Amino acid sequence: MSHQEEQLSPRERKVRDLITELPRPTASATFRARLKEDFVSGAILQKEPRTRRVSPRRAWYRHAWAGVAAPLAAAAVLLLLFNVLNRGPAWSVVEGEGTATIDGVEVSLDDTGAVNDLLHGGVEVAMAPGSRACFLQEGHVLAELKEGARVRLPNVPGRWINRDMRGRVEGGAAHWVTGPRFPGHRLTVETRDLRLVVSGTTFTVMTNAEGTSVCCLEGNVKIEGLHGGPNVVTSGERTTILPNGEKSEIEPLHEGERLELAQLKLMADRVMGD
Repeated sequence: MSHQEEQLSPRERKVRDLITELPRPTASATFRARLKEDFVSGAILQKEPRTRRVSPRRAWYRHAWAGVAAPLAAAAVLLLLFNVLNRGPAWSVVEGEGTATIDGVEVSLDDTGAVNDLLHGGVEVAMAPGSRACFLQEGHVLAELKEGARVRLPNVPGRWINRDMRGRVEGGAAHWVTGPRFPGHRLTVETRDLRLVVSGTTFTVMTNAEGTSVCCLEGNVKIEGLHGGPNVVTSGERTTILPNGEKSEIEPLHEGERLELAQLKLMADRVMGD
């Protein structure tokens, strides 16, 4: 018994024996004769391998699809690249203290990394008692939220198209300052009572069960949704809109409101540039 034989298991030897006992296939006489003739004449060396025939109709279809697929793929890549380049800066927290609930997740506002991970355009932010935070969309908008504020931060605008921004104040106070890259954009801030349209300004929106107050330090804020059509609050003015859509008289800013907005404007100039 050879060494190779010793290495075979009983099962392997049985399989080997069964294969060995199989009858050896024999070529037909016709095949033998054709093979001998091709070998003697040398024709066997000149034969080309068989290729699959493609109907003219299918070949046309393949060529047509190849001509279309490449431009479509290139267009898809260009569209994706444009969407990436068109996207404006994301939201980030500049400073904060206390806690907030962001999209249902409670987070410490001094944990910058954790807060930024939760922020995105249209995010829902609810400020806890005793809390304060400033959220920045680089070069575009700085928003300061204080305790009790419930705000949906505006979407991220496009650089060249889809440049409108839309946010919402559900309750509490939110102070806003637009930045040097904001011109050409439009910010709409909604409440349950009205809609504010801003093209560049520093202002406050405060809303509660008694209505919505709008305070403007500089620029102007157009108010839509009032009885009698839109109205405008300009620099140094404030007004209150009641839940029934009626507006109080325009009056000067309160000194505390002026000071708050002036301090936020200084901060915006520092973090966004002049």
